[in-house]
Amino acid sequence: MLKDGQVDFVAASMTRTPERLRDVDFSVIYFVTPHAVIVKKSERHHVGSSACRGRKASSASTSTAGGNLKEAVPSVNIVYVRDYAVAFAALKDGSVDAFPTDERAAGDRAAGWPSGRLSFPSRLRQSRATWDSP
Repeated sequence: MLKDGQVDFVAASMTRTPERLRDVDFSVIYFVTPHAVIVKKSERHHVGSSACRGRKASSASTSTAGGNLKEAVPSVNIVYVRDYAVAFAALKDGSVDAFPTDERAAGDRAAGWPSGRLSFPSRLRQSRATWDSP
């Protein structure tokens, strides 16, 4: 919508990338959040990158989280879908084992689930593909 002139600006959570800078102008960065990987509680025994090694994860096609996860864990199979709601639904229905997103959005998504059903075994830094313990 922005690129075709339907709107003049967009206020959204979006990672500034070289590819995106070719198409749009960004404001000064005013909020930074690392990427997080959500898994079902039953997967909690897997910590760090091993939580996704050889497994399937869903990511919105417009998100940088899927690519960052793939960079950190080359054996993960990223299933790209239309948007965040569809990606999270795939985790909920068991179609995938993990859902990478930014940490703030992860908290918002997890808040809608019964307590104790989801966990955040690790965080993936946006700036480079390294894993942090929780």
